[in-house]
Amino acid sequence: MDTELDGRLELLDRLTRLAAEETSYWGWAFLLWGAGQIAALFWTAAAHNPRIAWPTAMSICAAITVLGANRTRDRDRKLTPVSRAILAVWSAAGIGLFVLCTTGGRSGAFHPRAFALAILAIHGLANFASAIILRWRLQLAVAATWWLAAVAVAMTAPAATFWIVVTAILLGDGVWGAYLIELERRRRRVA
Repeated sequence: MDTELDGRLELLDRLTRLAAEETSYWGWAFLLWGAGQIAALFWTAAAHNPRIAWPTAMSICAAITVLGANRTRDRDRKLTPVSRAILAVWSAAGIGLFVLCTTGGRSGAFHPRAFALAILAIHGLANFASAIILRWRLQLAVAATWWLAAVAVAMTAPAATFWIVVTAILLGDGVWGAYLIELERRRRRVA
């Protein structure tokens, strides 16, 4: 019986490692969405009107992500239970952020600080869930970065919100995305 349990635990470990390797491919998506959010932030600041900036930037990011995801599916057809869990976490977070950014930005329903808090919290949630599933301690630090930025937005002067969010995006999407791209590059070089 212990041998069967050991075999199942070994299989779970292999599936988790495989999902982590597959996840490193998505570094480009972190960079893309980070760039889209920063573009929308600067566009909003320059025009003082998020009604067009966020829906436009997020729609472009969504279209590019769908194209990239289709390319990935063509390249790698099988999904493990762990990779399906990661897909579920990021799909839910992505759809939630897309709805928030396109409808919230268009309608002006959100105060800018509340909007920033929601975006930062959702990023933290998705990174935390992904880190726990994949057992990536570094991604736990990414989740903490998003959540600390949310706390900073809530506890500092409203004028600081813009730069806190930009910094969180640069660290949470930019640095993390670049790290994943480097992992993928190394994995391909070894393979």
